[in-house]
Amino acid sequence: MRIKFRSNKDLARCKPQPDRQVDYFDATFPAFGLRVGATGARSWIISYRKAGSGYPTRLTIGKPPGMDLDTARDVARRYMALAELGADLKTVKRRLQELRKEGDRRDGAAMLEGAAGRAGDGAEALAFLDGELRGRQEENKLTFKVARRRYLREYAEAHTKENSYKGCAGILNSPDFKDWLDRPLAALSKQEVREFLKGVGERRGLKRANNYRVALRGMLNWCLSEDLIERSPLAGIKALTRTTSRDRVLIDRELGQIWNALVPGDVFNDLLRVALLTGKRIGEVTNMRWSQLDLDKAEWRLSGADEKNRIPHVVPLAPKVLEIIRRRPRLKSSELVITAGGKPFHNRGQRKKALDERCGVTGWTIHDFRTAFATWANENEICGPHIVEAVLNHVSGRTVATAGVAATYNRATYLRQRRTVLEQWTAHILACARRYGPGGQQNPAPVQAEELPSNVIQLFG
Repeated sequence: MRIKFRSNKDLARCKPQPDRQVDYFDATFPAFGLRVGATGARSWIISYRKAGSGYPTRLTIGKPPGMDLDTARDVARRYMALAELGADLKTVKRRLQELRKEGDRRDGAAMLEGAAGRAGDGAEALAFLDGELRGRQEENKLTFKVARRRYLREYAEAHTKENSYKGCAGILNSPDFKDWLDRPLAALSKQEVREFLKGVGERRGLKRANNYRVALRGMLNWCLSEDLIERSPLAGIKALTRTTSRDRVLIDRELGQIWNALVPGDVFNDLLRVALLTGKRIGEVTNMRWSQLDLDKAEWRLSGADEKNRIPHVVPLAPKVLEIIRRRPRLKSSELVITAGGKPFHNRGQRKKALDERCGVTGWTIHDFRTAFATWANENEICGPHIVEAVLNHVSGRTVATAGVAATYNRATYLRQRRTVLEQWTAHILACARRYGPGGQQNPAPVQAEELPSNVIQLFG
């Protein structure tokens, strides 16, 4: 119901209804009004739209006569200005109430019920809301571009692994965010972020959209921790799809086809050959450095900083892996072992597509090498499960030998056993390569016994 509020005398025209409350809105300031309950109780209200919501919300901001018409209208204007700047008005009101209660306790006054209703409430509210507006205006100087730069420089670069940092920076610097660059970070709404992620999912796939969500979450959570924003527009937005474990396992024929398609000496192919024979992640192989290698002992020593789980790991190298490494040129300008021009090789996408066409195997990822190794070792009872986990440097896969009290006292590295099982795995891959031709056809010639290393033994327990 509309009514023109000229002075406090006009409030008498706002009559209660016996069976319901009535909201009388100001004809000259439509967002501001007076709520009259069935019992005659009166409260000043505003009607506004929350960020990301299409529906109006009403908020009580004070009560007459403690807050007169002119003061209530000024308070309403400040609340509406805060709403325009993206503030959560219920949170603002709650802080104002807490401030009043603290003042009551300090002054020894009785606590009063409601948001207002005493002399001086209007002046107190105006002073508080003016401070909120100044803080919000300062906060709105923090654009997405500024927040992104600060997050990457002040936190992510120093506190995340190199590959994780590059992945995160690559996402946050993506042209997909071009429309947000000069937007105040606090003005981004939950609905905008949700629609943005849906758009990424449609263009780039749901898995990629989940990666965007993770990168955004890291930046927004850091901004929250630094008190740069009061709320995260990502809060409550779930991943677009669940991350599920892959059930793709490369079979012997496919392993043989892939190995036969990997040309020795090529950077990408050598990366994959070492990753396949060692069971290591492709990112770890990409960053292999000469200083990590002890070729005389046939060992590759990774520090905690080099490993995904931050646990140092010594990788025993089979003779075939040593052969691949020794054939790599050692550059004066770079410590990297398998590199093109001294820089890490990251152009794997296009090369992987070409490899798929060349070998005839599709629907697999480089990470499936680790699954193939673990499945082969366990299914064929080559060694105990804890040896497999030790090869992969896993801490999540608990076995009888590494769970509970054993996890505390068992500090064995199983280096000898891991060396043997990786030599067996190398022999198996080479046998698969001889057994199957480039197109997957099986060769008639059997695998010769001399192809297997002499120290291959069964390792149980």
